[in-house]
Amino acid sequence: MIQCLPALLVRENLQRVITYAQKDEDEFVRRVVENKMALQRTAQEKAKRKPEKHERQFSELDAIIQRL
Repeated sequence: MIQCLPALLVRENLQRVITYAQKDEDEFVRRVVENKMALQRTAQEKAKRKPEKHERQFSELDAIIQRL
């Protein structure tokens, strides 16, 4: 019985989401799109910081090499 608990919880949660989506489809779609856009913004910000981080690391390595 305990092994079935996770599957039961997932099924109940999925049923709640389906019911919500059916009752207020416009709001559901709006929230899905809003969440997707937030994830994309986060990914873009992370991708932007990555080259900056690498540039800083190269500068630090250059400084170390200059001291040698």
